[in-house]
Amino acid sequence: MILLILLCLTPQQAMAQQCASTDPTICNAESNCGWWPPGNFCLKCSNQYTEGQCMDTCGWYNSVCTYCPSVPTASCIQSGCGLSTSSQCIHCGGISSSTCANYNGCYLNSEKCLSQRYSSSSNCLTPYQWVDSRCQIYACTSSKKSSCLCGTSNLVICSSTQVCVDISASTGVCQEKCNLNLNSNSCLCGGDSVECNSTTYCVDIAATSGVLK
Repeated sequence: MILLILLCLTPQQAMAQQCASTDPTICNAESNCGWWPPGNFCLKCSNQYTEGQCMDTCGWYNSVCTYCPSVPTASCIQSGCGLSTSSQCIHCGGISSSTCANYNGCYLNSEKCLSQRYSSSSNCLTPYQWVDSRCQIYACTSSKKSSCLCGTSNLVICSSTQVCVDISASTGVCQEKCNLNLNSNSCLCGGDSVECNSTTYCVDIAATSGVLK
């Protein structure tokens, strides 16, 4: 899509849309630039692009085409960017194939690191969900504390077997749900997530209210 846009521009305009770097890793560090994997271009984040075109290279935040590192971490993945385990927001296209798996919101396809939005319903795996024709993950809420993004600044993804301990905490912390009706070390019992320690056990892991013995 972006290639078509470049072909429609004058040579001067096309040059203005391209950034200096020819290396994807360096491109992601270049201010207001992002790497476009299909065409192997380093392009500027430009408001000339539609949402879909923008998310090929940059982040789409508050209806503006934005440099991924400037997107708040809580909105990073939903903006089409990737989020590292150290809460660095970066565009998936500039991440090497060997480190792609370390970024939430990115996945490896044919040795290219791509945004989860390129996934199909068949490879959109938990804790992501296929919603509005995109592979997405949402912030944890009081009614949904699993398979979600936990924290407000330093985000972590809580899987379907985990619970977000505090949805309003700056740094997200996930804790495992109890998976057996046996003594369990620091697991969460029942729908209301009552904590078991090493001297107690969860009476019924499927109960709405956790009961310990």
